[in-house]
Amino acid sequence: MISLLLKILSSVAVAMILKLQAQRRGSRTILIASNYIVASLINFVLWQIKGFEPLSLSATSLAAITGVSYFVAFTLMISSIASVGAALTVAVSRLAIILPMVTSIFFYREIPTAIQIAGITLAAVAMYFFSQARPSNGSASKYVTLREGTILTLLFVCMGINAVSFKIFKENFGDFQMEGFITILFAVAAVFAWTYALAKKEEFRLSDIGLGLTLGIPNGLSSLFLMLALLSLPGIVVFPVNHAGVISLSAVAAILIFREKICRSTLIGILVAIAAIVLMTFQPKQQNAEPPAEPAPASTPDTPVSDPYNDPSPVRADRVRRIRPVYDMHWVRPARISPPAHRARQATVRPWYN
Repeated sequence: MISLLLKILSSVAVAMILKLQAQRRGSRTILIASNYIVASLINFVLWQIKGFEPLSLSATSLAAITGVSYFVAFTLMISSIASVGAALTVAVSRLAIILPMVTSIFFYREIPTAIQIAGITLAAVAMYFFSQARPSNGSASKYVTLREGTILTLLFVCMGINAVSFKIFKENFGDFQMEGFITILFAVAAVFAWTYALAKKEEFRLSDIGLGLTLGIPNGLSSLFLMLALLSLPGIVVFPVNHAGVISLSAVAAILIFREKICRSTLIGILVAIAAIVLMTFQPKQQNAEPPAEPAPASTPDTPVSDPYNDPSPVRADRVRRIRPVYDMHWVRPARISPPAHRARQATVRPWYN
């Protein structure tokens, strides 16, 4: 549970640093590129400490695709925070948990409960309230514009792809190569970010690079804390609780630190989103069922199958002595009828052919 709390705090720190960058009017691309260098180095060190094990070609390809999605998602997040505010941006990005849940249902046959279906429905309602929200940056527009809505939609899709990629990696490759997967992911994202920065001829300023390196610390540790939380808690609990905690704490931090104003539609959307995530994580306690009956021991040469003639009870043994036919006398145990008594009984029984 401590790892999950640290994961939430690190994600909130990432959102607040991005909000600070939006107010400073610095280079977003340099910030993102510098962030990915530190995040990749942190996970590379952890990969070496755990024991370097090369990834397969399929796992490397998945990490590269996810790295591109990470770069696009961070770019969209910075643009969204600058236009509509941190609270709405974080809420929409965290609702992307719907995509990995849908993937689990249709591809991994994980059937949701009725309560989880209600949570998915509430998530759709929350998206409606977010679309009706007014931006918190003092814009004259009453509602979210078409451009801002497009950015939020693309952000929702990219964040969902990132979560689905982790789900695919866990189901097909396991957790023992997670550090290598995250290292390659951030490395590919860093290559794309620096290539994009050089193509745009961005101005290199030490303040942007320093803030980016600072951003890489909570961003890189966020993946580590997520991995540690998954080792102690099931994923169906970790992901939604993490999303709900990040949404609520980011909204509170944006109000306290940056004096960000939240309109009524955004507040309703955040509350509905939290309720949706809580429903998606809810798991009723199972009643103590009766322990299953122990299976009967298999028959072995040392333990013969139950037979009425071999029943050790006194009544059954006496019945065996009275009704056992002649041709069946070789089944009788020597301990019950001695050989002389056996020969005497054979002499008194009438043969079957007479």
